[in-house]
Order: sequence, then structure tokens, then C-alpha cells
Amino acid sequence: MAISARRVDGSFSEALYDFIAGHEGYSAGVYCDARGIPMLCTGHAMLANTPGWPSCDSLESNLAAIGITLTPRDRALLIDIGEALSRHDHAAARAAVERQGFSFSMTRLQARALFELTRPDVEILLQHKLGRDLMMRLYGSREMIALLSLAYDDISAIGPDLVSALQE
Repeated sequence: MAISARRVDGSFSEALYDFIAGHEGYSAGVYCDARGIPMLCTGHAMLANTPGWPSCDSLESNLAAIGITLTPRDRALLIDIGEALSRHDHAAARAAVERQGFSFSMTRLQARALFELTRPDVEILLQHKLGRDLMMRLYGSREMIALLSLAYDDISAIGPDLVSALQE
């Protein structure tokens, strides 16, 4: 039995942002998630979860687009946090953020702009998991909001069993 997509009333973009912001919360400053990864505003990871924990490829350009520039100290702090995470020293990563802090804070308007800048990347990752047809069938629905929320948290949470269940 195929899933019946329930369309969102009003703006899909607004509903998606409201859902994710409601789930993730909002912080004007950088904070750490449970794994010690530095996060921005509504759960935007500053480091990629890969060996060496590098900065996300588009971090600096996305921040620049919303009027924020990383200082050399901010970059050094990201490197230190990435090294701590590579050693699986989550406590040290968290302590570095709390002790040293970053040089900037973010307004709610900037947080929303950052979300919109990064959203296409997450949607592409999700489309690779779901396939174009399923993605298009669910787009604009409450189900798509739930799937995008999962993708923002951890794209690996969307596995073949879930995709298969959605396709039936």
C-alpha cells in the first residue's frame, strides 16, 4: 500500500523551517551537540563527520553570504575541535567551544538565511536516497518534512528499508 502524502497547508518552506527550528531549537551562538560537534543556530554542523573532521566545504562561503566572517582564531578553534573529535575526545571538543568560544553570534534572520542556503544540499542527499520519482511525489508534504528532518540529523538514518516502505 503506497503512502498517501499529506500536503502542507501554506508555505512548505515555512512549515519545514518551523518544524526543524522547533525540533533543534535556536541559539545565537555556537553550541555543541551531544557528540561535541559545533553547531550553528538551528542545528547546522560546522564540521563534517569524516576522518579528520574538516570544516564543512561551504561553511565560510555560507557564513559570508549572511554577513559573518570567520576570524583566524575561529578557524584555529575549528581545527582544534576537529582534532579532538578525530581522537573521539568529545569532552575536549565541547570544552573548547565552551571555553574559547567563537567570535560571532547569529540573528534569527541570519539563521533562517543559513538554513535556506544549506537546504538544497540536504535535499540533494535525500533525493539520492529516495530517488527522483519518490522525492517528487512526496515533495510539499508532511512526510517530506519528516524525511528532511531525518536527513538534517543523519542522512544514514534513511536506509533501504525505509525507502522500500515509502515506495510500496
